[in-house]
Formats: sequence, C-alpha cells, structure tokens
Amino acid sequence: MTAPEATLIAALIAASATVITLLFTLMNKRGEEYRTAHRDVIAEDLKAIGKCVHEVLALSNIQLKTIAGTQHPDRYRAAADAAKRLKEKRLDVRYTLWGIDDALRTLARLPDWIGHAKPSPETAQLLFSQAKVMGEQIDLAVRIAYVEGKPPGRWRLFRVNRAVKQFKKTYETFSNSRGPANSASP
Repeated sequence: MTAPEATLIAALIAASATVITLLFTLMNKRGEEYRTAHRDVIAEDLKAIGKCVHEVLALSNIQLKTIAGTQHPDRYRAAADAAKRLKEKRLDVRYTLWGIDDALRTLARLPDWIGHAKPSPETAQLLFSQAKVMGEQIDLAVRIAYVEGKPPGRWRLFRVNRAVKQFKKTYETFSNSRGPANSASP
C-alpha cells in the first residue's frame, strides 16, 4: 500500500467516524427532548404520588397497630382519606406512569383490606408487609421514570405487578378461608 492510499483510507475512516458521531448526536438530541418533556409531565404529580403512597402506608400501619383497640375506626378513617387522595392522583398519572395503575389502585384499598382482616391480625400484618413491598416497588418505578424521563420499563413493571399479585393472593387466601358467606371480594 502506498502512502497516498493509506492517507485516503485514514481520511475515509475519519469521515465515517464523524458521520456516525453526527447520527448518534442527532438521535440523542431527539431522545433528550422526549425525555425532558416526559420528565416535565411527571414532575407535576411526582410529589403528590409519593406523599399519597407514604400516607396510605403510614396511616395503614397505625390502623394495624390499633386493630384491636377502640381507636381503630378513627385510624381507619384517616387511612381511608389518604387512600381517597391516592385514588384521585392515580387518575392523573395513569398515562404518564403507564403500567403501575393496578398497583396504585390496590394500594389505595389497603385500609379496607386491613379492616376486612381485623378478625385475623396475623393476616392483616402479612397484608401490610406485602403492601409495604408494593409501595417500595411503586416508589422505585416512579423515581426511575423521572430520572430516565420515560415510562417505567418492563422489568420495573414486572416487579411492581409481581408485588401486587402476591398481595392479592394473600388476601384471596384469607378471604376464601373465611367462607363464602363472610368473604368480601377485593
């Protein structure tokens, strides 16, 4: 190979690298605009969703601690009010956080399900423990969606929905063990 041929090949490689870099830059710029727009939409409801999830879990925990006491109805009402706020916010983020709608709906019913499990405090405690895991998965999904600027990914949705299924299975097992006359479907 002669010197001019080597120079020509080196120039072709440099030009190809420049074109490839330009294509990647354009694709990333387009993706960056999409991620920024999605992040802006999520940011409006991010604090409210996080606060509602935390309130439902915290007030349900207090409800659980007073399950056998006289304060239980008051604690249930407080948890139910937080759950109502979560239900309202769920509708606002239904499309921006696509895929975690069922988890938010299920978590919003936690105070009711703990109340249904009042005859069995062990089951109520198990339900709360699983709801706590579900809440952690929801928090991760929301946080990652904000950081990445796009809806939750398949793996994160799988983790959230697996926690929901485990929670519902526990409640159904409890509900079926009470018999058809006493059970209330979730």
